[in-house]
Amino acid sequence: MDVGIGERAMISRVSAFLGQRIFRSMITLLIAVTIVFFLLRTAGDPASILLPPETPGDVKDAYRTLWGLDRSLFEQYVDYLIAIIHGDLGISFADSRPATTIVLQALPKSLLLGGTALSIGLCLGLPLGVFAAMKHNTLIDRAVMAVAISGYAIPVFFLGILLILEFSLRLRWLPSAGSATWAHLVLPAFTLGLPLSGRIARFSRTAALEVLGRPYIRTAKAKGLGQFMVLSRHAAPNAAVPVLMFLGIEIGSILSGGAVTESIFGWPGLGRLLVDSAYNRDLPVVQSAILCATLIMVLANFFVDLMHFGIDPRLSISGTTSK
Repeated sequence: MDVGIGERAMISRVSAFLGQRIFRSMITLLIAVTIVFFLLRTAGDPASILLPPETPGDVKDAYRTLWGLDRSLFEQYVDYLIAIIHGDLGISFADSRPATTIVLQALPKSLLLGGTALSIGLCLGLPLGVFAAMKHNTLIDRAVMAVAISGYAIPVFFLGILLILEFSLRLRWLPSAGSATWAHLVLPAFTLGLPLSGRIARFSRTAALEVLGRPYIRTAKAKGLGQFMVLSRHAAPNAAVPVLMFLGIEIGSILSGGAVTESIFGWPGLGRLLVDSAYNRDLPVVQSAILCATLIMVLANFFVDLMHFGIDPRLSISGTTSK
């Protein structure tokens, strides 16, 4: 009987946890869609930008009517929300293709770039952070943190230009633009991944230091467990929780930095598409690209929350750990 009650209580907690996170995600998407919609409508007239300057006024008015820009903002907003519910994100003003098609063509390239940059950040940052924590207050610790701080203090656009100058123009090892081969991925991935590795190293060091100073770590060492066992069995699971939450936040940095990186390296991803479409006032494509980016962030944070809950089931619905 007690087992049944415990199982029902756990199911109830998981259901409440998932329901609350899904509700937050939907609110986040609605807020993002609303802000972007109204900001774009005040940024300029698409007809005046996309059409030649000598285009007659009645032709511009006809295009505004075709694009639905002749109606009130409230009517456009309501129609847009209804269209989103039905999966219709509009037709591109620039080339008359569905905005969804254009965004989905660019999305795989951005996922490839972002995933590679995240892998670089984790492979470099986590070991450096843990190693610095193990050598706390030593010269090695200070040197690792100095390198980490220097890495994420350099602006993405400046780092990208430096890498192009060195590895493309001077050494001629790697191409500076395009996406045809794996070699085209190296420079943009490291442009995003190196600053990320610095942030991960600094944060993982802090998390590891907090865990390594706790009593149960000292107890494990007193029982004769080796350093590897202490780190893998006791320190790593507890230090993983704040690092996971940090990575969920960093998804936004990867997306925002990706827009700059893709523009520098001519990488045909979502970020470059967003920049070009915003310049041309291609409202459906801009709205679809931002909706897609927001959805990626929401899903990433949702799965981070699930992993957090899996590691520590004591996590309460508010996001804190229940005692």
